Amino acid sequence: MLSQQFCVWVNAAMRSTNFMCLGIVIGGVFTVVQGQQGQAQQIQGQQQVAQPPHFRAVKAVSGSKGEEQGNDFVIADPRSKFIYPQDKQVIVSFEWEGPLGTHKFQGTWRSPDGEVSSVSSFDREAKVLPLRAHWTLALPENVIPGLWELEAQIDGQPAGVYAFRVEVEKVSAPRDTSLEGEIYMRTFSGMVFVESVDNAGVRLNRGSGFFINPNLVLTAFENIEGAGALKIELPGGGEQRLTEVAGWNRSAGWALLQVNAPGAKELATAKAGMKIGETDYLLDAPREGGRTVHPVEIVAVRNTPGTSRRIYISWMGDMQSVGSPLLDRQGQVVGLLGGEPVAGFESHNARKAFVGQIAGVPGTRASMLVVPISEVQPIPPQAKPVTLAAMGEQGLFASPVTQDTLVITGSLCAEFQVDPKSGPVCNGIGGEISRKKQALTLWMAWSFEKDQKIVEESRVYDVENHRMGEPIVKELKLKRGGPNLSDSKISIASLQPGIYRVDVLVSEKVHWRMNFIVTE
Repeated sequence: MLSQQFCVWVNAAMRSTNFMCLGIVIGGVFTVVQGQQGQAQQIQGQQQVAQPPHFRAVKAVSGSKGEEQGNDFVIADPRSKFIYPQDKQVIVSFEWEGPLGTHKFQGTWRSPDGEVSSVSSFDREAKVLPLRAHWTLALPENVIPGLWELEAQIDGQPAGVYAFRVEVEKVSAPRDTSLEGEIYMRTFSGMVFVESVDNAGVRLNRGSGFFINPNLVLTAFENIEGAGALKIELPGGGEQRLTEVAGWNRSAGWALLQVNAPGAKELATAKAGMKIGETDYLLDAPREGGRTVHPVEIVAVRNTPGTSRRIYISWMGDMQSVGSPLLDRQGQVVGLLGGEPVAGFESHNARKAFVGQIAGVPGTRASMLVVPISEVQPIPPQAKPVTLAAMGEQGLFASPVTQDTLVITGSLCAEFQVDPKSGPVCNGIGGEISRKKQALTLWMAWSFEKDQKIVEESRVYDVENHRMGEPIVKELKLKRGGPNLSDSKISIASLQPGIYRVDVLVSEKVHWRMNFIVTE
């Protein structure tokens, strides 16, 4: 399971003002570590932020065995990974806070391909709190490996999403290092490093790319984000400096560069589509100038509102590998590592997370998405290259997150309140939200070395970097040290389904960034 950690100031149901850590995993799925009377409880899954108005999920756990104990249902072997055929079933148990009475509970199981596997519902009278319900999924013989989800509803309204992983036991076989070596030799001569610098010559980012024809390099859009120039390091040695882009699609996450490199090898495109559970290969770049072959598994293929399909893989690599090809066993290109950001991940220099948002400053990355190669469109014959400067003037680039940010953390909340004793309570952190919710709460935690006043400005952008509506401006009086907390309301009622981001600025510098997905 892919994961990256950062810490946030949270107070969920446990009434605590400590800094807690959130483990981010692929697809916007996350694990929240919560405490309840001193006991650690885990909610793994994508908490549905569009909660019923009077219900709030406070606990979710899964396992393969469970039993009733009084008014409670206890999972005997709590875990979030299941291996078939040792595990024949998965049980997911939820708890909510909400009004007592008779309610209709429904659970919808979704397989890694997004299809509904089964639906079960029942009516139950709740006489005591918390409200409880559990569902059981019998794993079929042909179970699809990857990330499964249980979508819970109460009285027809979303009440939480829990994700878990299913693996299928395979007969152990020696690792085919000869195949990896063959793929490496076949691919290395067709790959480049793409280094972006700003107008002052300061390096912004370093990623990868590969030739799809003798004079055309495909790379991730985030590798050119905000650049004044690009330095292309060729596979046989030597460099080229570029200030133009041959073609791009920002929302799909790719860019094409015209590179004159006689003798460079173009990589062949796979004819067959990708399959969930297959083992494919990526060329990682764990050190400056070096590459290694890394086996990966395709765990899901999903659509994101406002964009196109994305491949989710069982791997988290170095930032320099963004822009590398995903290869099948024949060494043919299946997809491009990179793409639009996943919702729910904060970006600011203090956390070393994400370049360009999400993936924002040089460092590690919480989740790797792959753009299917079929989503990359050829350049029309009449098309002319466009300069990076012109792209910047047209507003196609997001401003970089400043390196000197004093943000401790921040989040987007479906529901937010400040408890006078225990601090901020933020429910539905990041992720997806229905526009019927009308608004999100943005809250920030700042740390300063001295008392001062600042003007905090929050701006919302769509996936094409168009600003949505007017910015939200707040004057803040901050005390030395921290955390200094602020909160603002962000309207989403008029936003169409799709991916959006919030930038938080001080003195025209972006100090924090987070993406979110709006649904109907």
